[in-house]
Amino acid sequence: MFEFPGKYRIKKKSDFKRVYENGERFFHSYFVIFYLKNGLGYSRLGLTVSRKIGRAVVRNRIKRRLREIFRLNRYRINGGFDLVFNVKRSILNASYVDIERAFFDFLEKCKISHD
Repeated sequence: MFEFPGKYRIKKKSDFKRVYENGERFFHSYFVIFYLKNGLGYSRLGLTVSRKIGRAVVRNRIKRRLREIFRLNRYRINGGFDLVFNVKRSILNASYVDIERAFFDFLEKCKISHD
């Protein structure tokens, strides 16, 4: 239930492009989330963290945190959605709990959660 195999990740450029062009957006001070129903029955995660955010160590820490939050909470999402996070610089000052709270805000405000 809590594993995170490759099928839960968005990897192809065409999938990212489809979500950007056809999806809806949720704006937060830490990130912008693009989301689109995918018809797969499970949700997938895509991450973009620009070099402007920081060095590789910093960018990778951010990605690990976001993947972990998604992994532990993907069961809350109704149906299958593709989620693409575009990270903003303000996330550097955020704790894990702050980022998790922002993700829960997204689920609640966009009404894709069943909790």
